[in-house]
Amino acid sequence: MALRSPGPRFSRDLPPYRGVLAVDLERFTETPSVQLPRLVEAVPRVLETALRRSGLDWADRRFPQGTGDGYVLGLPAECTPQLLHPFLDVLQQVLQEENAELRAHGPGLRMRMRVSVHLGPLPDSRGNCAGDGVGKAMNDTHRLLDCRPLRDALARTDPDVTFVAAIVSQRVYADVVEAGFTALRQDQLIPVRAEVKNFSEDAWMHVPVPSGRALRDGFGGRPDTEAAIDEAAAARDEAPPAARDEAPAARRSREEGASRVQRTGDVAGISLQSDSVVNSTFVTNTVIAGVLGVHPAPDTEIDLARRHHTERLGVGRARELLRRRHMVVLAAAPGGCRTTALHLLDELSLETGISLLDVVKRWDRPSVGHLPLHSGCGYLLDLNSPATDRPDAAFAEDLAVHAARLVDRGSYLVITARPELWRDCRARAEPFTVALAAAPAADVPALAAGPRDAARLRVVDPDGDETEFPLAGRDEVRVGRPFGGETPDIAIDSDLVSREPSRLVRDRHCWWLHPCAKNPPLLGRRGAGDLERVAGPVRLEHGDVICVQVRPTRVDETRHWRLEFTDPLHTPIAFETPRGDAR
Repeated sequence: MALRSPGPRFSRDLPPYRGVLAVDLERFTETPSVQLPRLVEAVPRVLETALRRSGLDWADRRFPQGTGDGYVLGLPAECTPQLLHPFLDVLQQVLQEENAELRAHGPGLRMRMRVSVHLGPLPDSRGNCAGDGVGKAMNDTHRLLDCRPLRDALARTDPDVTFVAAIVSQRVYADVVEAGFTALRQDQLIPVRAEVKNFSEDAWMHVPVPSGRALRDGFGGRPDTEAAIDEAAAARDEAPPAARDEAPAARRSREEGASRVQRTGDVAGISLQSDSVVNSTFVTNTVIAGVLGVHPAPDTEIDLARRHHTERLGVGRARELLRRRHMVVLAAAPGGCRTTALHLLDELSLETGISLLDVVKRWDRPSVGHLPLHSGCGYLLDLNSPATDRPDAAFAEDLAVHAARLVDRGSYLVITARPELWRDCRARAEPFTVALAAAPAADVPALAAGPRDAARLRVVDPDGDETEFPLAGRDEVRVGRPFGGETPDIAIDSDLVSREPSRLVRDRHCWWLHPCAKNPPLLGRRGAGDLERVAGPVRLEHGDVICVQVRPTRVDETRHWRLEFTDPLHTPIAFETPRGDAR
């Protein structure tokens, strides 16, 4: 009998490889129906925030689809390393913030996510075809999400501490983790067998912040019920003495292995992935693993900060900000700024016992999602490289959220930034930013006397009281209304004065007035009779008068604060607008 031909065969182009991310909410069906829309709406918002903080663009997502209690999306394959790190850690942080808000709507209302990450060829016509994202890689991603080890991992943890449990396919582990393309290390993942229906493959599990039974007993085996654990404990109690003695030793061995403490001589290296307290006496002789991106501040520099620190203009405000908001940005040219930062953190260390840690930068551009965040630490981050340390506005926006996390953990962060690198962040991070005056002679070599040494302001309040305000050693003076605990250098307490301060800025040996956007001050030029409203940056000259209007006490009067700019040595004339304000 003749064999029948199977028909024509031909090859097809392989679809593009896509990273696939799928999430599912734990115990979604147990939530009261009236609260379900709130959770459904929150899922894409949480994912968008976490992706953005991780340096990924929500607009780059492919074939996105909400599943009611979850969400699935694709990303370019080259983004897969960031889906493992820092995204999983950042997602834990974002969910922690979201759950804090959800508690206001119901004591039992919470969001905890199972997450799966896979990689494979999937059709992608950018929305032009209904078959986008359909394929084996997508099916496998959902099978991983539904597997028993991942469900059990979340069930073993404290629901108020752990909000993310993730599983990674063998392909992602081999191509991304083993190959070293992500900061997530191999010893941070647990091998599991994912079996769902006819799907059965090896996979790898990661829990960014383990807690509860998982932290005590590990993730091995099935949790089943508390009764099963009680039965195991009872069996140990009934075992012969030798067996009972052996069990604690085995447990200690497992706990030591889980902590991943490796000793070489008298120096230890520890890798922490939970929200742990870093002991201050231990960390001084410890190199914390690179996954944290920190190492202890050098003892020699701390000693230098203690012995040679001199109080610069602006340090008092920086100290107050750091203690109250747990974060401050010191904007100043290199030269003593790091010493000042170490001194501020060292003061807190002596009072609270926090550990002083240098942040190790491993980024192409600054991202708040990359910053370490553990309890009892004082972090120092230097932004001094024009190539890699130029933060954008999103970085500044995320700092406010990061500050709240620092408060929760009893930790602190000081950022030192060159003014030209911090310029794009200045407006949004104003509540945390302090412009330090130039370092005094004790910190940097003496500078030749120049025009800036003679410049000053004569401040006259509406009642005629005068105060001399020297500008020597300063690069910026803030003039405005005290608000939210922030006090400008020259405080004018009037409801007619904007909360956003106007600024006097020294740039290239000239002083410029940068008005606030609302209710800007008036400027009177020397010899001119009229005051003019200032719309943009203007260069000040000797004899100019800045007038800030306040509310009058009588109908027939006008009241001003007068700031008379005095520069008897005559500041050199600059025929251009200041840097960053070209119009």
